Amino acid sequence: MSPSRRSLERRLIAFQALDEFMPIFPVYALLFAENGLSTAEISGLFVLWSVVTFVLEVPSGAWADTVSRRLLLCLSSVTYDELAAIGAHEARGREHRSEERARSGLPGERSERASSVSSRYARVIGVGTSAALVAMTLATLLAAPLMALGSYALAGWVSVAVCAAQFLVARSLPFTPAVISVADVDAAEESSAALPEPPGAAHVVAGSGVRRTEAAGFLGRYVLALRVGTGEVMRSQVVRGGVLASAVLMGLLAFDEYFGLMLGEQGASEVAIPLLLVVVTAGQALGGLVADRVAGWSNARIGWITASAGVCLAVGALSGQPTGIVAVGVGYG
Repeated sequence: MSPSRRSLERRLIAFQALDEFMPIFPVYALLFAENGLSTAEISGLFVLWSVVTFVLEVPSGAWADTVSRRLLLCLSSVTYDELAAIGAHEARGREHRSEERARSGLPGERSERASSVSSRYARVIGVGTSAALVAMTLATLLAAPLMALGSYALAGWVSVAVCAAQFLVARSLPFTPAVISVADVDAAEESSAALPEPPGAAHVVAGSGVRRTEAAGFLGRYVLALRVGTGEVMRSQVVRGGVLASAVLMGLLAFDEYFGLMLGEQGASEVAIPLLLVVVTAGQALGGLVADRVAGWSNARIGWITASAGVCLAVGALSGQPTGIVAVGVGYG
C-alpha cells in the first residue's frame, strides 16, 4: 500500500473517531432538564430532531452524489461546532451528514476494480467503527472530570474543539467533485477509466427500465440521484428490507437518549452519570464486536435474544437504582 493511501485511510479513521469523541453527548439531556425542560418537552426536542433527521437525511445519499464529498464532511463538522457552541448540537449535524456515502467516494485510483475498492472500504470502515466506539467510551469517561471542573460549559467547549479538529481533518481530505451518475458507474464496468459522460447524454439505469437524461446543475443531479435511489428501494426486496431494518434499529437505539435522565431520577450525581453510562457504551461495543459471529444464527434464535434484551432493558429501567444500568447495558449490547 502506498504511503499516500495509508495517510488517507488514517485521516478517514480519525474523522470517524472524532465524530464520537464528544464529551457533551452523555450529559446534554441533563443540560436540558437543568434549564427547566420537562421530560415531555425534552422528548419533544427528540421528536423534532428525528423529524429533521428524517426529512434531511433520507436524501443525503443524493447529496453525496451531487456535491463535493469533502465539502459535505466539512459542513457536517461546522454544523456540529455551531450547535455545540449553543449547547444544542445533539441534532448532530446530520442534515449535512451523508458520511457513509461521502467516505465511500473519496478517491482512489479510478482504474481499480470494484471488488478491490469494496474490500478496502469495508476494512477501513470497520477499523473506523472500532475507533469510534473507543472514542465514544473515552469521551464518556472524560465527561465526568469535565463536569466536576466546569459543569456543562466545559464539556460543551471541549466538544467544540473536537469539532474544529474534525473540520481540519475533513479539510485535509482529497477534493472530489460532484460524483458521476449511476449510469456512469454502470459504464465503468466496461471501462477501466470511469470518467463522467458529458451533460445531456441519455442513460438507461440498469434494471430499472427508466431512461433518463443527465440534468445540468445541482438541482437536476440531486433529483435524479434521489429518484434512482428511491426506485431501487421500491424495486428490490433486499434493499427495502435493509432500509426498514435500519430504521427500526435506529428507533430502538433512541432509548439511550433517556439513560442520563433515568440515572438522574434514580439519584446519581452529574459527575457519576457519565461513568455509569460507560456501562452502556461498553455493552454496545461488545455487541458490535460479536455481531458478525451471529450472522448465521436462525431468525428464531435472534428473536429470542432480542426479546431477552428487551427484558433486560425493562428490568434495569424499572429497578429504581443506578446499578440497574448494568442490566440496561447487557440489553443494549
